[in-house]
Amino acid sequence: MKAELKNEALLQSLFDGDSSPAEVEEAKELLRSDRKWRKLYLDYSRLHHSLCEKYEGAEGKVVQAEFSQRRRFGVRELLGLAAAILVLGVLTALALRPVGDPATLVQYGPESRGVISHVNGSGSEGKLFQGSTLKLARGAVSLTFPTGVTALVEGPAELRVTGENALHLEKGRAFFQVPEGAEGFICTTESLLVEDLGTEFGVLAGREEEVHVIKGSVRLKPIDGTGDFQDLREGEGLAWRDSALELSVPSRDFASDFAGRVTIFADDFDEPDGTDLHGKRPDIGDGRWEVTLGDATIRDNILDTSGAFRKAAFVAVPPMLNELSHVLLLTIEAETSQAAMHTPGWAGVSLYTGEVERIFVGDPNGPGISWGLHPAGWQAQNACPQLAGETIVTLRYDYRTGLTELFEGDTTTGEALASEWIAPGLVFDRLRIANGSQLDAAIDAGLGSGVVESVPKVDVRSDIAIRSLRLDVLNSGN
Repeated sequence: MKAELKNEALLQSLFDGDSSPAEVEEAKELLRSDRKWRKLYLDYSRLHHSLCEKYEGAEGKVVQAEFSQRRRFGVRELLGLAAAILVLGVLTALALRPVGDPATLVQYGPESRGVISHVNGSGSEGKLFQGSTLKLARGAVSLTFPTGVTALVEGPAELRVTGENALHLEKGRAFFQVPEGAEGFICTTESLLVEDLGTEFGVLAGREEEVHVIKGSVRLKPIDGTGDFQDLREGEGLAWRDSALELSVPSRDFASDFAGRVTIFADDFDEPDGTDLHGKRPDIGDGRWEVTLGDATIRDNILDTSGAFRKAAFVAVPPMLNELSHVLLLTIEAETSQAAMHTPGWAGVSLYTGEVERIFVGDPNGPGISWGLHPAGWQAQNACPQLAGETIVTLRYDYRTGLTELFEGDTTTGEALASEWIAPGLVFDRLRIANGSQLDAAIDAGLGSGVVESVPKVDVRSDIAIRSLRLDVLNSGN
């Protein structure tokens, strides 16, 4: 009896939308492993739906019953009456909730941003119903369907729920787990219809369309009706290219759970005043700082590049990016007052692959009070809004797509200040802090003499004062 009451309480909290993350995880595990609980969830969903259809828009009324004062109630009668009132209260609450179909539960992962839209224009941000859409700008979401099917969708993604056991993936990357008893789940893309036969499988949609079976089997066919169903078994993959199905495509790794934020490098420059940067170990990381131009010392917990000479310092970072751990976050806390930054030159932090500068973020060329983001410092002109005072910015690089964005603060869940499409598949192994003039940066980039001569001779060097640096990877290595 206690287990049944606990199950009912858990279901009620889910449908009320006030369940905790731990309760959501418990429900997802029960949906995966407990057929009886899965059936109870489905029955509850259907009852919820039926009551909403019948009573939606009705006003709740309290009816007072008159009892004889001489009537004496026994303990069993009181308990029965209390149980009846409790059931009536639950049913009334369900009846008055303005929700239609059984819900697919949504949970956002770390560093994620998405927008849910419903057919009627209203509804919970934590649920999807038939016809509801989700546009995931970045990060990942987990979906739990009423049938017990679970999915992890990684952005950028767009999807629409087409039934309590069906999904249309317009674009994105999704991993599906279909438990026993929920076979028949359908995922469609623009070109393919995939029907589960009891399995774990992954789907890529958008510019590329692929299906990969991790366990079990699926059957699929072109959605335009030009071909028959084909079976795809464990370990097999298929791609839709040039209006045809291509078998035996290379396997891909699909994340089955949210990525965790792992710090691979950090330094807050909290050493005593006068500490030389050259040879210093960071707080997190195995490399040592190497000053290659000028000198650099720490004062007031700040590394400041200002001075008469140009400065540059490198430090090695572990190359951690791959198909699963595909997001790199570089967080910079800088003193960005007019005196410390924003002159006609440039100054900032760069990510390197060997000897090649790949991404620059900092004070761009020009006197504007702004930040810049670009593949190389010498041409960094993509300015962000003015950020005054002690400002924290975070750069986000996606290994899969090459999309690079800059955000204010130490998270990437808000609107990007600036973005650039930089080459995908880059793996960084060095980080640099430097300042210089436009001409310095052009020379650093290895430009030919003709190009260098065409660069405006602005020899004013900008400066940047850094309080802390941190490199994180969103690690999905499961």
